[in-house]
Amino acid sequence: SYTDRLPEITTPTLILWGEYDMVVPMSIAEEAYANIGSSEKRLVIFEKSGHSPMGSVADLFSAEVNQFIDQHK
Repeated sequence: SYTDRLPEITTPTLILWGEYDMVVPMSIAEEAYANIGSSEKRLVIFEKSGHSPMGSVADLFSAEVNQFIDQHK
């Protein structure tokens, strides 16, 4: 586990997660988000997705990534 090192991350961070991810539970996303040291972090939960939101909700996924990149250029 690298959870104890997450506070070292100080760069802007985007966490994207599928609400119905049966491979990696949402608690992992929440724990990562809570422990990341960056003051500029965002957790996005895709309500109609499982483990692969980049495929199942590709338009929403790419929009979130593009928006985050635009905000942190």
